[in-house]
Amino acid sequence: MVLSGSLAAPLFSVFIPSWTEEFGWSRTAVSGVFSFATILAALVGPLIGKLLDAYGGRSVMTVGALLMGFSLIAMGFAENRPDGNDEYSEPCRPYSHCKLVY
Repeated sequence: MVLSGSLAAPLFSVFIPSWTEEFGWSRTAVSGVFSFATILAALVGPLIGKLLDAYGGRSVMTVGALLMGFSLIAMGFAENRPDGNDEYSEPCRPYSHCKLVY
């Protein structure tokens, strides 16, 4: 966990130029998605800690893995935006954690 946390920002920044070029998003929009995910993780962290204390790591990780699997399956069914535009015009579309907000 410490390793993934310390490598997330530097590795994410490596992909920003590719995403801005390929999808036409601004650097601000791409960085905004990462910032949103980081803030969300910080807000949910204490809740996850309480769940770990109450139910143990195995149960919490099992539920987390199932939720991740279901979100990946759900992303497979997301073909079009609600307004009918098939282009990737927002950086929120490819990320499952933004699906809840979008």
